[in-house]
Amino acid sequence: MNPFLLQPVPTGDASARYERLTYAQPTWYDLMPTPANGTGTGFGGGVDWPRFDGAQWVTIGQPSKLALTGNMSFVAWSSQDPGTSGFERVMSRGAASPLIFSLKDSNGHPFILVKVSGASKNVEGSSVINDGEWHMIAATYDGAKLKLYVDGALDIELAAAGTGQINTANDLYFGSNNGSSSLEGRIDTCRIYSRALSADEILRDYHAGKPAHP
Repeated sequence: MNPFLLQPVPTGDASARYERLTYAQPTWYDLMPTPANGTGTGFGGGVDWPRFDGAQWVTIGQPSKLALTGNMSFVAWSSQDPGTSGFERVMSRGAASPLIFSLKDSNGHPFILVKVSGASKNVEGSSVINDGEWHMIAATYDGAKLKLYVDGALDIELAAAGTGQINTANDLYFGSNNGSSSLEGRIDTCRIYSRALSADEILRDYHAGKPAHP
């Protein structure tokens, strides 16, 4: 038996946790206490969870509990349809907030952008994601570095000393660039933390989730 399957995934202190079995059109349910639930919107109405067809998305508005200051982490399982090009965004918030967390950018690489001490900081991974398969991407900010992980392994890090900030000046979207250019693929799990997960936690989370994403 895989020993990783015996260990709990590090979700107990997440600020918000959205997973595939919690979606019931048109509402996306946050599994954590004091939930931030949201409504599926887009040109075609609610999302056929967990699939996003490029013209639909989910937004949960501007819940105050997801205004993050300081350290933070974002984790998601996602896949893109074969043959897609351009950004495949998993989570995003507008320029005043801001947040861009993408399975892949126009170069096929994972990507994260957040605001640190008033300036936007972004890092593009080196992994190429274009196979249409499930991948777990994770990003952490610990007050000194912005790190990007792919399938449990550190892909790239950027020195960015300061204070991270994701405010509620804009709606938070899943599967979309703030209501446009939606992801063509799937999102199974999104978790948001108000702390920086360790490398060990991310690796453990990857192995715990892998059996559900063959």
